[in-house]
Amino acid sequence: MDKWPLNWVQLGWQTIISFIFGDCIDWAMNCLKNLNPAFYWQALLYLLLGCLIIAGGAYLEVIADVVMLPGDAFVRAICHRWTSEYGPVRVCSDISMSLLGAIICLIWLHNLKGVREGTLISALLVGSLIKFLTKKLQPVTSWLLTGKFKIF
Repeated sequence: MDKWPLNWVQLGWQTIISFIFGDCIDWAMNCLKNLNPAFYWQALLYLLLGCLIIAGGAYLEVIADVVMLPGDAFVRAICHRWTSEYGPVRVCSDISMSLLGAIICLIWLHNLKGVREGTLISALLVGSLIKFLTKKLQPVTSWLLTGKFKIF
């Protein structure tokens, strides 16, 4: 069995980035606190936009092979271990975390507070969007990663 050495520097960076990312989420939530969609279709539209933004960010994390947030790094580790594609593994991971969140809510709160159809939609959609972006943007990705591009 092939073991990876524990990279303490990368683990330290992931910890720092997690705190920074958490602060960015708090800032974004504060900026969007007055955004209350009047209709259900508007809420779905915001959900889809959010999924696209998350998928785009995760796609860039994967192709850049940079320090990732712990959840993304966990999925990447699974992909490396079993030589799988990131997108489908991300879907499985997101569904697992959503189910775990639902179970915890049922145990501790006795209802599904905060776990609804949007959670399921995003769990299914983000990984699928990453897979789609990876396939559709393959020529752009190859071009970017070769370092042979000119801005002007």
